[in-house]
Amino acid sequence: MRKSLKSLMGVALATALVVGAVPAFAGSAESTAARAKRVRVTAMDFHLMGAPKVLKPKRTIFTFKNEGSVKHEMVIVKMLNGKTFKELLNMPPKKANKHIKFIGRLVAKAGEKSDKKIDTKLRRGRYVMVCFFDGGTDKPHVFEGMFHKFKVRR
Repeated sequence: MRKSLKSLMGVALATALVVGAVPAFAGSAESTAARAKRVRVTAMDFHLMGAPKVLKPKRTIFTFKNEGSVKHEMVIVKMLNGKTFKELLNMPPKKANKHIKFIGRLVAKAGEKSDKKIDTKLRRGRYVMVCFFDGGTDKPHVFEGMFHKFKVRR
């Protein structure tokens, strides 16, 4: 399971480098930004706080602050085709990649906040935010419970 997870992390990181850490949003006028839902996620050792369990399908801006003692990340993916998070973690990376849509990734060192944001239009579905880093422990933070599943629905 760890080998598959680390491979999935590599896929997520490669995707972040290719598509950029912050997806573009067309029509980013100030009036549109004012109507966007803002979600402020705070990382602790080893959980994510401030992330809701349900969001509405609309433009959403995610920010990320790390109050933990080690570096953390927040990778957001949409789970597709009815696959569960556990199933995705156990799949080979190429197969798992067919069942997720990468939304964005933010990174923050201990005691700092990310200088970037994820600005996206969420669509209905099931999502998960995850920290794949393994700094400070002998296993990726996701196995310490550092993930948060949420749904987008009306």
